[in-house]
Amino acid sequence: VWCYMSLLDNWNLVSRMTVSRCRHNSLVYDGKLYTIGGLGVAGNLDHVER
Repeated sequence: VWCYMSLLDNWNLVSRMTVSRCRHNSLVYDGKLYTIGGLGVAGNLDHVER
C-alpha cells in the first residue's frame, strides 16, 4: 500500500497486502483502510483486507 505525501510530493510504501489484486474497492473507516474483493491471480476474490 502506497501513501501519497502531498507536502513532500512523494509516495511512500506503508504496508504490504497479503494478496495481490486489481479491480478492487477501498475505503477508510474509523481511521483504517479496507480493501474489498477484486481480481487475484486465480480469479475473483471475495475477502477483505484491513
